[in-house]
Parts: sequence; C-alpha cells; structure tokens
Amino acid sequence: MALRLEGALDVPAMERALTALVERHESLRTTFAAPAGRTQQIVHPRAEVPLPVTSLAALPAEEREAAAFREA
Repeated sequence: MALRLEGALDVPAMERALTALVERHESLRTTFAAPAGRTQQIVHPRAEVPLPVTSLAALPAEEREAAAFREA
C-alpha cells in the first residue's frame, strides 16, 4: 500500500506507533514453519519496528513521484 504524506514526518513517532501496533496484535508477529513437514505457528516476542526512510529530495520535482512508485 502506498500513502502520500504531506508535511514533516516525525519518524521516531511513526516508529513508536508501528511498534505499538505490532505489539498489540499477535497476528502481525506470527509466522509459520514446517519442520519435519509438520506446520507450527510461531508467535514472536515484541520487537522494535524500524521505519526505513528514503529521501527523494535530490531528484527534480517532476521525477519524484515516479521514483516513489519504483521504490514502493
């Protein structure tokens, strides 16, 4: 999913919000493994959710949107 955010982004606040969301919902921390052909659910412990940021500010304005879509 892509979102268009306008204005300044508080990256640490967004990271905290994502971390809180993942902490609250086990389904976002769950993976499935099949050791020896037997599927098992693994609920991972709480972890920080880093938010990678890519700046496109160095690109000309008319190229930024296309570059953002490529990154996404």
